Amino acid sequence: MLDYKLIKDNLAAVMANIADRFMQADADLVDRLYDERNAKLRRLEHERRKRNDNAASMKGKLECESRQRLIYEGKAPEESIAALEAECAALDGRVDEVGRRIPNLVHPSAPKQGRQGQHRGLLFDENGFGDYRREAART
Repeated sequence: MLDYKLIKDNLAAVMANIADRFMQADADLVDRLYDERNAKLRRLEHERRKRNDNAASMKGKLECESRQRLIYEGKAPEESIAALEAECAALDGRVDEVGRRIPNLVHPSAPKQGRQGQHRGLLFDENGFGDYRREAART
């Protein structure tokens, strides 16, 4: 499975690889879901930072009224953190599901396929392994 950042940074090459291998995969969707996932993770980290700052401000002596205000303010990030964690988990699953359909990149020196399903110059031995050298030696 390819790294999502690699897919994002080399989107054109990944899409060309998918087309060259006659596969059905949506690299654009992986790119969009990856961006959405990262945005949600940034929001989640921001909410966690707010929660931690609130908890740190409650240490030490405080008046009862200010402590109650901080407790009340601390409940809002907890609710949004739980919702964001659920959204991030769902996005992670979706990105993985779509990302697993994207094939690995082929080495530039590897021969390309002809028409769909036709492998040029590739002979399979009895174990099912292909060998390009045997075809070259045959001709």
